[in-house]
Amino acid sequence: MQELNPYHPPQSNLRLEETTLKKIPVLLVFFFCFITYGIYVPFWYWRRRHTLNRIAPERRVNGLVIVAFVLLVAANTVGMANGVAESPLQAILAWSYVIVIMVLAFRVGSILETSYLEKVSGVGVFLLNLLYLQFKINRIRPVRSDAILSVPREDRRTAVIYAKGFGVGLATAVAAAIGLILAFAYFFTGPALAVVATAPSTVVMGETFTLSIEVRNPHDAAVELNSIDVPQRVLNHFKITATSPEQLGEPVGGLGSLTWYPEQVLEPGSSEVIEFEVEPLNPGRQVLELEVCNDFQDCSQIVRVIEVAAPGVAPTSVSQPTITPVRVAPTYRKTFGPGRVTLAGTVFYISVVTKTDSTAFRLHRCGEPCTTAVTVKVWQPQTYAAGDELSERVELGGEYYLWAQNVVKDEVDRAVSDDLRGDKLRITFESGAVVDSWYVTP
Repeated sequence: MQELNPYHPPQSNLRLEETTLKKIPVLLVFFFCFITYGIYVPFWYWRRRHTLNRIAPERRVNGLVIVAFVLLVAANTVGMANGVAESPLQAILAWSYVIVIMVLAFRVGSILETSYLEKVSGVGVFLLNLLYLQFKINRIRPVRSDAILSVPREDRRTAVIYAKGFGVGLATAVAAAIGLILAFAYFFTGPALAVVATAPSTVVMGETFTLSIEVRNPHDAAVELNSIDVPQRVLNHFKITATSPEQLGEPVGGLGSLTWYPEQVLEPGSSEVIEFEVEPLNPGRQVLELEVCNDFQDCSQIVRVIEVAAPGVAPTSVSQPTITPVRVAPTYRKTFGPGRVTLAGTVFYISVVTKTDSTAFRLHRCGEPCTTAVTVKVWQPQTYAAGDELSERVELGGEYYLWAQNVVKDEVDRAVSDDLRGDKLRITFESGAVVDSWYVTP
């Protein structure tokens, strides 16, 4: 019979569960997030959910939420690769991603504060998410599960703290985002290049034609021709191959577009002609559009409406696009446009006859009613030259209007006269600028 030692601590079959959260350097967490393009974020929560659920069973981190998070990450990635980035669906996916990650972050933060008595900032959770959570975890001393469960919970107080933290964090994030946008617009913009495109108005499906683009630098300083982008919606109807110059190389696909990178510096007053071989894939009225961008991604858009005839049908029998002149608002003569609601896919044109260095042209879409408006496109005076044709294809139906802005005086450049020139309206402005303007409906 074994003799008992009265001074030996009593034995117990009670098993204390592991309640220690893994501690790793915050910089390493950031590195993992960076090299995995954010995929490490749901992995971080998944690996810690069992420990968190043992610590606070009443505040469980639901594995289904993490699975939803993974699916949203995958959906965002696949959507951007297939052109969904240009649709409202991408915005819904992005906001769903933000909501799920915030739910997870604040749930873990509440567990840390109520179970470990570790002060957690709602602003820190909102702005830095798992980086801040890992920082707080690294500061926690290891404790036993029975000690953790004996800590009183203050659910209401914690809820108030996190509600305030979420509000302050949201306001801070919005202010920071606005500041970054303004800073980017100020420091990272450059003069756009002037672009003129030449293409036939009527073609036959399956027969290639040449699209010629003349890119000109009308500015006093050198500007880089960085990229030429063709959106996926155009590639659904046209097969495009660059033929000249040869140094354009092979295009890069993905993110809803096909992009060539000339990366060629144009000296002041110089120009470059780029030719594409284009094969129409579908009959009917098709819109051919692309963007020519500088190294700051300030882009000039080209839009051409092309009638594609079916094989065996003479091109002359194909109906021509409906070209309609704009009209000047009769009372104050500040704006010009269709004066009515137009469909999605309408293309607005301004052909510059006489240029002044003070005149910018702006395209807006009316709100409901037309006492408010959304800016669709702005052509600053340094981005175009006399003889250029400015165009913009709109993606939404609605009532649109254009107006000329005197950027020196920061006021409207009124139309002093207008007269019809065929199917276009010639407008003369107070500044001396003269344009022809019209629109083409789908």
